[in-house]
Amino acid sequence: MSSTIGSLLRVNQSHTQQICEKQTLEYGICFYATKFPNYDQANQFREVVLDDDVSLETVYQESQAWFAQHQLTCQRWAPAMGQNCDKLTPFLVEKGFTPQTYSAMQLTQWGELDEHDEVRIVPARAVRQKFRELVRQESQEESESAAALRVQAEELRMDDTTYDACIALADNKAVGRCSLYQVGDIACVMDFHVPHSSDSAAIEMSLLSHVLALAKRLVIGNICTQVELESPKMSLLQRAGFESQCEIVEFHRHSQL
Repeated sequence: MSSTIGSLLRVNQSHTQQICEKQTLEYGICFYATKFPNYDQANQFREVVLDDDVSLETVYQESQAWFAQHQLTCQRWAPAMGQNCDKLTPFLVEKGFTPQTYSAMQLTQWGELDEHDEVRIVPARAVRQKFRELVRQESQEESESAAALRVQAEELRMDDTTYDACIALADNKAVGRCSLYQVGDIACVMDFHVPHSSDSAAIEMSLLSHVLALAKRLVIGNICTQVELESPKMSLLQRAGFESQCEIVEFHRHSQL
């Protein structure tokens, strides 16, 4: 269980650093991106250590002061592995954060998944315009300028050669995306987004089958992912051979984009 959490925390740090710089403080690490001041995957305080002899207010003010100095707002808190969140949860809720619990999952066997003929999976780098259109579709509730920043941030990730982003196409239209991100000896299924439709189950299965086939070809033994508790994708991931190992809690501020 601890190895799965350790793998995911390592992956999440690297994933954040794809679009952020970092600054280590006394009680945690600030990941920041001045180009994306309110993007919900940028400007995070991660690996936060909570010592019994240090007040939560002291830790909070340390991060607040650093982000404020750079005219930024901290969007997420992510405690370091093994930290007890019993006191942190009510404290951060009062500060405007919402706890988000994920199931940390590890691939323990190769399940049976099918790729559907009507769904074609292609590298996102080869169809960047369709990738942009899909991310914009995911950002329908945001303003035009905010959605454009989100697209820019997500496209920046593709500069990382260890990040294999895939797009699902149906009738030549982008209908979903998923990525396999390699961090050392770890491969993580990430950014698994499929807009709800009558064909979403077939699209999700095709995407997941494709990225896991890639991991298998690369002979990566440590394959993991995290998914929101009670997500509809849980059953598909379990069918693919993932097992829930434990839970990860982060604290998210509502995006101001």
